Amino acid sequence: MRGDVSLTLSAHYSSSYAGFSYSPQERVDNYLTWDLTGSYEFGESGWKVYAGARNITNAEFPFFDGFGPPWDPRRVDTRGRIVHLELRKSYDLF
Repeated sequence: MRGDVSLTLSAHYSSSYAGFSYSPQERVDNYLTWDLTGSYEFGESGWKVYAGARNITNAEFPFFDGFGPPWDPRRVDTRGRIVHLELRKSYDLF
């Protein structure tokens, strides 16, 4: 039985930018997050397992002093690190 392995590391960079014209904060800092995903296929059985994590370093997002929450909801996912696991089975029906 031979298995196939894949592994992906992704970087997501958001540069600094000027705050909104009505915001008391002039600039919002940049930030970088990393995602890691992998999969393993169990030969010809049709079974495949996926696992991974978003924001693996659990990076904190820059503070945003606006008239709402203390982050920019257009650019930030406030959930922090997210871990996932998935198991799939495929069938050759046709």
